[in-house]
Amino acid sequence: MNKTLRLCLQGLALTLLVGVMLIQRSPVTADGPLAITETPTDTATAVVPTNTPTPTQTPTVTPTVTPTPVLSGQTPTPTATSPSNSQPSDPVVTLVKRISQDRVVMGTVVRYDLIVTNANDVAIDNVVVQDSLPAQVDYVSATSPVGTVSYDAATHTLTASLGTLAARQEVIIAIQARVNANAAAPNPIVNQATITYGSNRTTTTSNTVTAELVPGSLPETGIGPGPREIVTMALILGMAALTILALYDRTRKPDIREQPEIIQD
Repeated sequence: MNKTLRLCLQGLALTLLVGVMLIQRSPVTADGPLAITETPTDTATAVVPTNTPTPTQTPTVTPTVTPTPVLSGQTPTPTATSPSNSQPSDPVVTLVKRISQDRVVMGTVVRYDLIVTNANDVAIDNVVVQDSLPAQVDYVSATSPVGTVSYDAATHTLTASLGTLAARQEVIIAIQARVNANAAAPNPIVNQATITYGSNRTTTTSNTVTAELVPGSLPETGIGPGPREIVTMALILGMAALTILALYDRTRKPDIREQPEIIQD
């Protein structure tokens, strides 16, 4: 029993030592020196007054306007007022963007959901949604329950022509894209979409969604796991080592119950 306890304590000490060594090897970013800004001293400048001659004002002659007499029996012609050409503004259609996960690795297929909502009591026509995918992802597929969806590989842009949305209608456009080799930590993958609708072609943008590339998924970048991941791995390895040592020590001890009885004469 004492030997088993001694082996367990040795394994635990070894695990803690490995965890401390790994934490010390994790990169630490140091802040640079503080910049000292010198405040310039204000120097008073003497202003010499300059005598500027005052120009002589020239009297302005106002011409006399002679009104045109109106002959007896004539009716003045009314002036026609042109009606305003401004159209009423389009009702508001909202566009919300969601992402399936905010932490990804290279090769991960993420899903973008574009939620188009017509919360008005009237139908909205000419609804078009466009999404310019970031360079860190490659287009895989897209679906929409209404309208048509197309993708332009040259501009990396997806276009969903939804047509007319009925009152209180909601449409969800699902886009799937794969993280490619352009993704590099610590630069996030940022994406935003736009929507155009109505007779006035009103254009609004959605919210911005962000996906972070998990450090350690790209070993060539030189960025390793953080201290929390290192401590977790050290504890897991330590527990595994203790379990193996305990099982090994147990197998070396003979089982008393299995020993044959010695019959004495």
